[in-house]
Amino acid sequence: MTARLEQLADGLAFPEGPVVLPDGSVAVVEMAADLVTFLEPDGSRRSVPCGPGPNGLALTPEGELVVCLNGGLGFERHEGRLHPGLAFGRDARGGVALLQPQTGQVTPLVPWGARSRVSAPNDVALPTAGPSADGGFWFTDLGRRFVDHQEHGGVYWCGPDGDLGTAAYPRFGRPNGIGLSPDGRTLYVTESQSAQVWAWEVLGPGHLGQARLVHQLPHPCRLDGMAVTASGTLVVATLVVGQLTALSPHGEVVGQVDVDDPFPTNVVVDPAEEGGLLVTLGSTGRLVRLRLDL
Repeated sequence: MTARLEQLADGLAFPEGPVVLPDGSVAVVEMAADLVTFLEPDGSRRSVPCGPGPNGLALTPEGELVVCLNGGLGFERHEGRLHPGLAFGRDARGGVALLQPQTGQVTPLVPWGARSRVSAPNDVALPTAGPSADGGFWFTDLGRRFVDHQEHGGVYWCGPDGDLGTAAYPRFGRPNGIGLSPDGRTLYVTESQSAQVWAWEVLGPGHLGQARLVHQLPHPCRLDGMAVTASGTLVVATLVVGQLTALSPHGEVVGQVDVDDPFPTNVVVDPAEEGGLLVTLGSTGRLVRLRLDL
């Protein structure tokens, strides 16, 4: 099924990580420009620098943004569309930042650069319920890709005091999107390269149970970000084929919708409309709204 897309913004430099803010504006990253951009309901926008390689976003209870930084990627245009490429230099390791939206102040939570303990943080989930809701957050690490090799990815926990722990490492399928069940007791992760969705029982801050395969999508699919609805449905941004794939928590496909971009990079539930989703379309540089009736 092809969705009717309502365009909310265009001209974005490979957008990702949409977050709906309390005032109705939407924050996105512009990965190819090292910006976090705030899209206002009246159509205006405001951007603040945040790099290298801003990727996933999450809103804290205090109104700040946790920003995953992948360390920076090269981008190329093919037939007018922007495509991500290889990682920057060997010392350009990623990290995680805290961004104050009003002032633009950026504070390292997981420092980036040559000494970073992580490779390429991609997306982030802040628990609001369940065993890990202590002020910390989970994040995925995609693992940087170079011409001659690829670094391992994983799933990490960063505690409220800044302590960093590996929750699931190494993961060879390139962990990408991340989300929590409504009760906070299950952590879901999409893997880009393997096209698999995985789940873990959350045992506590930084501690996960055994991995469970939720669903394997067919070739040539690759996976990006995801959203978990209030009913527990997983909505997965599915690359190459340009789709959103809706899964039950047990892995049944309960809906699919086509979009007009092979790079739907991420998706978030739109609180303003039942069944509404906000989707970033990377290669065409847009934020769109659509409905997925399940």
